[in-house]
Order: sequence, then C-alpha cells, then structure tokens
Amino acid sequence: WVYAAVCSGFRGYFQGMQFMRAIAVAQVSEQVVRVISGLPLAVFLLPRGIEYAAAGLAGGMVLGEIVGLLLSLVIFFLARPYWEIVGEKVSKWEDVLPAARLAFPVALARVADCSMFTLEALMIPHLLQNAGLNAREATAAYGCYSGIALTLVQLPTIITIAVATTMVPVIAEAMAVNNLRLVHHRCSQALKLTVISSLPFAVSFYLFATELSDLIFTVPEAGIPLRVLSWGCVFLYLQHSTSGILNGLGAMKVTLKTTLISGGLIILAIYFLVPLNGIAGAAIALNLGSIAAALLNMHYINSLTKYRLDMIPIVIWPLLAAIVMAGAAYYLWTLLISLPLLWRLSVSLFLGGVVYFSILLAAGIVQWSYFAVFSWLRFKPDKWCC
Repeated sequence: WVYAAVCSGFRGYFQGMQFMRAIAVAQVSEQVVRVISGLPLAVFLLPRGIEYAAAGLAGGMVLGEIVGLLLSLVIFFLARPYWEIVGEKVSKWEDVLPAARLAFPVALARVADCSMFTLEALMIPHLLQNAGLNAREATAAYGCYSGIALTLVQLPTIITIAVATTMVPVIAEAMAVNNLRLVHHRCSQALKLTVISSLPFAVSFYLFATELSDLIFTVPEAGIPLRVLSWGCVFLYLQHSTSGILNGLGAMKVTLKTTLISGGLIILAIYFLVPLNGIAGAAIALNLGSIAAALLNMHYINSLTKYRLDMIPIVIWPLLAAIVMAGAAYYLWTLLISLPLLWRLSVSLFLGGVVYFSILLAAGIVQWSYFAVFSWLRFKPDKWCC
C-alpha cells in the first residue's frame, strides 16, 4: 500500500509535467511484473490451500508496485535537469503548502473511495443473507457482481481514465492563460470521446450480458448484474472524465464533495435495494451514484467555466448510432445461430461496431483524422472515397 501511494505521487508529478510516457512505462511495467509473478506464485502455492494461492497473488501485486516505484524513481532523477531548469527551487515549507492544499482533497477522495468499497464488501453479503441466501450463495452472488460484472464494466476505463489523466495538464494550461474558449473546446473533446467510446460497450453489456459472462468467466449468472450496470455505465465513465476536468480546473474540493455525495448515495441505496432486488440492487445503487456524480461534476464545470454541453454531437448522434448498432448486432446474433458462441458473438459485436462508427463518420461526428493516432494504418480518406 505504501509503495502504491508513493508511486501515485510520482505519477502525479509526471502528469503535471506532461511526461505521459513516464506514466505509461511505470504502469505497464508494474502490471506486467504483477501478472508474470502473481500467477506462478498462486499456482505454486495452490496445493497448500486457497488462502496461500491468494497470498501468492498478493505477493505479485507487491512486486509490481515495487517495480513501478523503482522505475518512477529512475525516471524522476533522469528528468532532474528538466525540472531544475523550468521549475522553481523549493527552499521553504511555505512554498510546499499550495501543492499540499491541492493534494489533500484528492487524497481524501481516494480514502473515501476505498472506504466505500470496503463498506460495500461488508454490507452486500450481509444484506443478501438477511434476504434469505446462505453464506455461500451470498458470497457467490457478490463475487459475480464485483469480480465479474464490475470487471467487465471497467474495461472501457482504459480510455476514460486516460482521458481524465490527460485533462488535468491541458485544462490547467488553458486556465493559466485564461483562455476559456480553449477550456470549452477541451471539455467538449473529453466528453465526446468518453461518450462515443463507451456507448458501444454499454450496448454490448446489455444485449449479451449472459453470453459475455459465460464466454469469458464461464459464470452466466453474472449477466444479471452486468445487464443492470449497462444502463448506468456511461455515467460511470463520464464521472472519470469530468473529475479529470475538475482537477485540471483546480477544483479538487469539488471532486471530493461529489465523491462523498455519490458514495453516500450508493451506500444508502444498497441498504434499501439489495434486500428487495438481490445482487441487482447493488448494481442499481452503483448506477444511481454514478449518475449523481456525473451530473454534479457537469454542474460544477458549468459553474466554474460557463461551459454548456453541445447535445447534438456529444449525445444525440452517438445515441442514435448506438440504437442502430443494437438492432444490427441483435439481428446478426439471431441470424448466426448455427455458429459457435465465440464466433457468433465476435461477428455480431464487430459488425455492430462497424455500423456504429459508420453512422458517426457519415454524420461528421467522427473524422478520419481522429485515426491519425494509428499512424501505422496509413489512413488516406481521399483514397477511401475513390
């Protein structure tokens, strides 16, 4: 935990200096070491019992954090000539206080997140047992929710957390020169990318919740909470992006406030909904908290910058394209009934995604230039049109 906290501090420094490659190198190395060490340790210790296998996985996590910390330290000192030139030398504790005032609410928000997660892990199995399940069934249901449904829902955060990370320096840069027009433009970019990239996942989770859970985890029962989560997962992703924008605006206290409000709402909803709806009640509670956090973040962004959401390119067109994608994917699913599950699901999702992005390209919401990041694909729109 200490290694993770120190690593997070270095990543925040690199993020502020826009050393995104440093963050990427440290995090990728951490995850690679975690996997290649944790899995062998778990397999080696499994004959001694499940608890020893779990300890092996935990050991892999520790090794990954240590490697991430060491790499961050190396990169930090390699970058020393840069920050000694462009940065001001800190000689007094008073000079550190402004940074501490910004960091303290962020740290409290992380503490609140971890506390809420722990409280949920304690409440949900207990409430499920009160609703009539035995201890084994309650634990299995919570595992389906937290270990499978939430794991799948977290997949698009690869994009949304990257957006949130990028927004901190670029929004701060625009605010430093008091360029509100640039702030509005970058807010629109972040929200548009979040919505466009997350809606296909939401459609897929709703249409094929049981099939995805069965194919990936061989636990089709996890499709119940996954289908419920699909209704609110877009707001979960928007919560990440809008939190990044608020942090870039220097409104860390606002992020803490919305985190506490949404977390309190989730805990309250779990208390009332899980006894009535089972594990689906926990998914509904998370949806409610995510919606509240995303809407509150948008409200405060508007208050701080006077930014107004452009509904047509960010909401209306992506939503229409997602509806058409859902119809196309479901039609292909019924048409390809003779294929094995893997091929049937893959073809349905892939062609449904092609329909989705084709509509956005035709409407001008997505431009061919957006794919310039994939330079190896060598997209040339003029040749594609001929």
